[in-house]
Amino acid sequence: GATPEEVKVAFRELARKHHPDKVQGSEGDDGGETFKRARKAYEILTEPASRALFDEAARAAKCREALQKKKMASSAKTQDDVRAAAQAVEAQLRARQSGDGRKREAGMRGGGMGGGT
Repeated sequence: GATPEEVKVAFRELARKHHPDKVQGSEGDDGGETFKRARKAYEILTEPASRALFDEAARAAKCREALQKKKMASSAKTQDDVRAAAQAVEAQLRARQSGDGRKREAGMRGGGMGGGT
């Protein structure tokens, strides 16, 4: 995180650049919204209790992002596993079907099963 002095310097730079009195009517004038956001951020980052909450929220966001990436990677691996299992089942079914066909042919050549005349 930034030191209190770095926060102060960054705020002053933004304040000079985006102060409503300075940018009013010029291109990029957003009605002072950028200045208001910078001022609010400065207030949060310079008050120790607010800064602690901000830092905690930032850490939580990073954890959520990492968890989401992990879930996405896990999901892709799970999808690959499901595809592989489906292919294995299909192969087993084909093998059984071809095996059943051979048994039927053998049964017909051998006189078949069951009663005949």
